[in-house]
Amino acid sequence: MPEITKSVTIRDVARHAGVSIGAVSKVLHGNASTIRVGEATAKKIRESAESLSYRPNPNAQSLRSGRSRSLVIAQGAPMAFAQNSVFFAAITDHLVLQASKFGYTTQLLTLRPEDTLVNDNLLNRADGVIWISGESSISQFVASGRLQKTSVAIQLNEALLTQSVSVVGFSEEKIMRELKSRLESGGAQNVLLACSSSQTAFGALQLEELIKLGKEIGYEVFGFERAVEVARHVADADYDAVMVWSVNQTELVESAIQFAKPDLKVIGMSARATLETTDGLQNRVDIPVAELAQSAVELLLRSLNEQDFKPELIHHEATLYL
Repeated sequence: MPEITKSVTIRDVARHAGVSIGAVSKVLHGNASTIRVGEATAKKIRESAESLSYRPNPNAQSLRSGRSRSLVIAQGAPMAFAQNSVFFAAITDHLVLQASKFGYTTQLLTLRPEDTLVNDNLLNRADGVIWISGESSISQFVASGRLQKTSVAIQLNEALLTQSVSVVGFSEEKIMRELKSRLESGGAQNVLLACSSSQTAFGALQLEELIKLGKEIGYEVFGFERAVEVARHVADADYDAVMVWSVNQTELVESAIQFAKPDLKVIGMSARATLETTDGLQNRVDIPVAELAQSAVELLLRSLNEQDFKPELIHHEATLYL
């Protein structure tokens, strides 16, 4: 007769972490509570849950809370999503993983005008929405009154805070300035910032803003659609280094430049697979996708459960590996 494995409960997690059941429920389920849990304790609870392989029962939680226990991951520009598939795929994977840890299912939603009825039905059934692109789309939804759900936006403009939307992101300007400073300290004075035209979908800065900022910091800036255009541009120029501002295009540009000018230093962008994985990262600006996703889910659950919650801005640091 097969052995019956007993499910791990929050009581088991509480005993393992040495805290109250209420504290575990607050951290793992996002339940509304007057209990205050410090970050060190919350980390201890999550580590205990992971150690015991604890997984919430979504059906039981839905019955108790009257919620669907589902979140929508929304993006408003299908072409933009395709152009930045590496970045968005990494963000989406981590959002699904983080949501599942809290017993939530996720649905990916593309906001095309022809799908208005389907979109509204999905949004109405979900407990909340996490936006990963399509800043104009979320603004239109808020302005029209169609979006009544609690929302968090990842790496979109901070102006959304005024529309009751929380924002999680990283400072593109800060990492651009840090990179320029470190390259100059190493003797690289003439640095090219190569901006992919698909930047309009990937960051808080639109392409025009990114180009303007790059020039202000001291980069020479070059906009491109295809990797070969960058290789042609640098072939007869005297650059000390090239920064490729695109996750999707980094390896393509590196390969093209390696063929045209093999000694030229190329710094690209990456989106890590896990919180811990940094092995092999060199000449990269690493976008903290795992941290962004974790904060977005936790912030959304807090906003669902705290009566007086106000939209927040959370910044994580991109990491430079040279």
